[in-house]
Amino acid sequence: MAKILIVEDERPLREEIAEWLLFEGYDVFQASDGAEALILLGEMAFDVVLSDIMMQGFDGYELVKRLRQLDNGATVPVILMSALAERSNIRTGMGIGADDYLIKPFTRLELLDALAARIARIELHRNETESALEDLRNRVLSNLPHELRTPLNGIIGFGDTLSSDPSGFSHDELSEIGNIISKSGKRLFRLVHNYLMYLQLDLAQHTGRQFSEAGLAESTIFSAARTAASDHLRDSDLILKIKTYDLKISRIFLEKIIYELTDNAMRYSTPGKPVKVSSGKHLGVFRIAVTDEGRGMSQKQISEIGAFVQFDRPKYEQQGGGMGLALLRKIVDKISGQLYIKSKPAQGTSVFIELPLADE
Repeated sequence: MAKILIVEDERPLREEIAEWLLFEGYDVFQASDGAEALILLGEMAFDVVLSDIMMQGFDGYELVKRLRQLDNGATVPVILMSALAERSNIRTGMGIGADDYLIKPFTRLELLDALAARIARIELHRNETESALEDLRNRVLSNLPHELRTPLNGIIGFGDTLSSDPSGFSHDELSEIGNIISKSGKRLFRLVHNYLMYLQLDLAQHTGRQFSEAGLAESTIFSAARTAASDHLRDSDLILKIKTYDLKISRIFLEKIIYELTDNAMRYSTPGKPVKVSSGKHLGVFRIAVTDEGRGMSQKQISEIGAFVQFDRPKYEQQGGGMGLALLRKIVDKISGQLYIKSKPAQGTSVFIELPLADE
């Protein structure tokens, strides 16, 4: 049964509410003021907090604000209880992060209905989260092992061959083997790097650092785009039109954005077709645009982009973990940017990323 914390400085009312909830089978804890409540909230997780507003020390509004700053309190539903029935009081409570507002005196049924509504939403969110996690687990299990084994098999296989008969290969054959081992190693490195960055962004809060000069951003964009084109042996297909400004993003994130976008455009378009990378100031933000004339995506596919998701993999037999755009979305979200995709099947794709400027 759900665990409920009651925060109320009037003992008779607090104990009456506790009796109601205990009778319904809830696991009930009590606090006489906000300070005592914060101690309990810091020690254990609650499903719902019922809090009075007018209390000794800091009030219920302040309790909600402090609760939202706790690692385990950002999403805990809070129902405020008060005799203050004016709309302004209700708006204040909802505006600081409360989820519901009960006006005193309220009946036992009104309280139970409010609790049931909050708990139903918790269960819905929990089920949706479990479903999403199960979907991610299935995608990881079906995709990641293959993506790890393929480059590893190349490295191990050619390594064993060279170690067993090092003198049995010509110079050209050794060069080709070295090239295959290098490509396999780079593929494996990129997969692991993207996977770790995705998890890191998922678990931690990141803030980008500002560039001290625009030239740093420009050189980063040129270098990352050209590296991606070179990896596909398509240097001549790359068209660059770059203007830069100081940005609120770390260099490693900017490199990742440009490389992944350019790599995707090269991967899903035909050699000989142009891939355009442009950047510049647009409506007060820094916009990066990467456009290709390749396979394209449907609106449904765009809406389903996520980690370890690849579309039509059996048909096209493409490599990669399907993480590129999902990773970029996480990066862009962390630095308060925006990502847009315009695409039509068989016509090509344009990806736009908008990043905050350092002086904005």
